[in-house]
Amino acid sequence: MLGFPVKEKKTLDNDLCFDYIYNIKGKESLMTNYDEVFNIANKNLPVHEIIRIKEHKQKVKLPQSNMDAIFGVIHDRNDLDNYEINILFNESLYDEVL
Repeated sequence: MLGFPVKEKKTLDNDLCFDYIYNIKGKESLMTNYDEVFNIANKNLPVHEIIRIKEHKQKVKLPQSNMDAIFGVIHDRNDLDNYEINILFNESLYDEVL
């Protein structure tokens, strides 16, 4: 695309999926606990990588756009759709203490 020579050939692993995780609980005052995110990933996704977008304990609102994603996850569970992955990880959201 840029006109530079290709230095290395990369192959994609077609068995991996990428999903954005959003607050789908229907509450505005929720926060992410990345300790719990990693616990959920370790228990349910044999292969995974978490890509942090929001900070640990940062308030997460109901999504209004793609910019409201909490984090991304690369995983090998192609038997789960995006909604099922979001339900799984929404356990990591907890009510903000005001």
